[in-house]
Amino acid sequence: MAESKGVAWPELIARMEVLNAEATKVLPQFFPASPASAGASTDGLAAAEARLGHALDPLHAELLLAANGWPHTVLVDGTLFGTDELGQAELWNVAVEGIEIAYDEAAYGEPGDEWPPQEEIYVIAAFPFERHIVAIWRNGPLTNGGHPVLWFDGEITERWDNVAQWWAGMLTSRRRVIDGLLERRGGGAGRGLAALPMERTRPGSDP
Repeated sequence: MAESKGVAWPELIARMEVLNAEATKVLPQFFPASPASAGASTDGLAAAEARLGHALDPLHAELLLAANGWPHTVLVDGTLFGTDELGQAELWNVAVEGIEIAYDEAAYGEPGDEWPPQEEIYVIAAFPFERHIVAIWRNGPLTNGGHPVLWFDGEITERWDNVAQWWAGMLTSRRRVIDGLLERRGGGAGRGLAALPMERTRPGSDP
């Protein structure tokens, strides 16, 4: 496994747990309580790799060893898939179909070099009621022990150098969503997520 350059996964997981608890307190109907799950076992990682037919990205594997899947954590209701879900969960299969549709649509346009070969990406997170999908380009450039993370929303709308940078971006986005909710609750209680501008709920790459 490639060296991860000392990613402090327990600290990053703990930061997300704090943000999740704050989000639940602010708007529990949209942010149900969602503590981190226990970490995956090495056998679980091996089983996921067997189903996928390839090795997991090194940093993704490290993340799963710290938290093996996590619903309601990616932005609002997105799920980070655990080892038991990779390659077989219903939502995972729906997300794979969404990737196929995105590539089919891109084939009629000019996707450019930023679209990696479809067979080189695999899904790590998705949303139950939206077409947002997060995937890793497993053969892409290696940065600090990990490969690029791509955010699909019909097309590739965001990218990060590796899973650690993506997770930092999710922490920033979670903070922005909570701050937006607090602002709007102070100025008009009860409006909920509908009051948030779309740009406030999009992923951000700021660490």
